[in-house]
Amino acid sequence: MVDVFTEYNLIQQCTSFLLDALKNNRPSEGPLQTRLLEMNLMHAPQVADAILGNQMFTHYDRAHIAQLCEKAGLLQRALEHYTDLYDIKRAVVHTHLLNPEWLVNFFGSLSVEDSLECLRAMYRLTSGRTCR
Repeated sequence: MVDVFTEYNLIQQCTSFLLDALKNNRPSEGPLQTRLLEMNLMHAPQVADAILGNQMFTHYDRAHIAQLCEKAGLLQRALEHYTDLYDIKRAVVHTHLLNPEWLVNFFGSLSVEDSLECLRAMYRLTSGRTCR
């Protein structure tokens, strides 16, 4: 059914169908949860942002969705999903795109060492800009 919707680029209808079909958040539905988020991140990022914000699903491919969030410009959502420090540092340096209060809370969720690494990356980027 999902293939039929996507074949005809019926993203909104497919989203409605999947939101209803996946409302029980079962582990076996992980691939469809991933597909729903993936489809919306590529065609309607604001819808994907709302779905992620409602924390409706927990069985999707978090690493894949994090990458797509970053590509869609949803850096906060990407950072919420990344676990690898390399990925976190790459995204967190774009502080001008992040809510300052959220960023402070995010740093609080990291280890002290990881927070310091991120701050160093941010400093290197900003000091490079001011020296030019």
